[in-house]
Amino acid sequence: MTGDVCLCNGGTYFNTSQGTCVTLPANSVRDSNDHSKFICNNGYYYSSVAAIKPPEQYASTVIAFSSQWSTGSWNAAQVIGQPNTFSYGDISTAWAPLRVNGNGGSAADEFITVGFTTPVYARAVEIRETCGNGFVRSIELLDQSGTFTTIWSGVDTSQPGSPVDFRVDFDQTNYLVVGVRINTDIDHNSGTWEEIDSIKLIGTTGTEVVVVEESCLPCFGLCTTCTSATSCSTCKGNSALPQEGGVCKCNNSYKYNANASSCEICPSNSVQDPNNAAVCACGSGYSIQSGTCQCNSGTYFKTSTSSCVALPNNSTRDANNHSTFTCNTGYYYSSATDNCPTCPALCTACSNANYCTSCVADTNYDYWAGTCFY
Repeated sequence: MTGDVCLCNGGTYFNTSQGTCVTLPANSVRDSNDHSKFICNNGYYYSSVAAIKPPEQYASTVIAFSSQWSTGSWNAAQVIGQPNTFSYGDISTAWAPLRVNGNGGSAADEFITVGFTTPVYARAVEIRETCGNGFVRSIELLDQSGTFTTIWSGVDTSQPGSPVDFRVDFDQTNYLVVGVRINTDIDHNSGTWEEIDSIKLIGTTGTEVVVVEESCLPCFGLCTTCTSATSCSTCKGNSALPQEGGVCKCNNSYKYNANASSCEICPSNSVQDPNNAAVCACGSGYSIQSGTCQCNSGTYFKTSTSSCVALPNNSTRDANNHSTFTCNTGYYYSSATDNCPTCPALCTACSNANYCTSCVADTNYDYWAGTCFY
């Protein structure tokens, strides 16, 4: 009660399609102004699925029974309504026949027949066993003309030790079912009674109630907020929405780490692979060399332009550093032109256009002038 208005308890909201208070979906908070609404937390989006909820009804009357332990405790009427026996054992809120055992054969047969408020085209029966479990021999359906049809017989696999909802599913009947008869074997467990707490009938009337299941689902990978699984509103760091919208993608120089739902920067000289966002690829003009992205063969990395350019004629790139090169023998490096001009005549090596550092064979060298002569 809030003021003079009754609201759903904390942790629940009013689901209008179901007409009742239900648990709030995970990752949501109830709208403070309307207890029939909730708001998904950041990183989650609202989702709803309309589903037809088939009627599930518990027995409303007892039509007939073979015996009952008494007219009070353990009587046949104990099977009416929803389960109210929540522990395993010989408990008075379940139906038990008069005899604990039948001494074999047909003498061990007991039964109970129940009716239901709404006739349905049946597709399942659920029996709550609470003592001596595993005793159901067969299940019969009662139609509106009063005829019984065996819908199942076989081995009841329910194990003792705790209450079991023994459910039998079958092809939906083409006739309306108004009752169910459960045939039991009271010799199944010689040490105790075989007891039933409730009987449920599942089926369709042909005019089902549409129930809306609401939830908050996580946004896709890089989304921080979204309106659906394929529509992000805002993105995590180093990612952005493409122009056409949709989901967030890592920026060009980052790759997507699915495990961490984050973008990781690509190594130097590499960018995101256009065919695989989770992989980095060498950028244009680069190739994998010695495990890293380096300028293609015949080029070097020019730091002044931060790009790969052609190697000067008569030069060789440094094997350990793709941003440097060495002029070949007989050539020198000119910083003015950033290339390798030819050394003066008779020089085998030089430091510039006017100074030799070594000479060809059979010539003389003037150290002070840096010239070679005969």
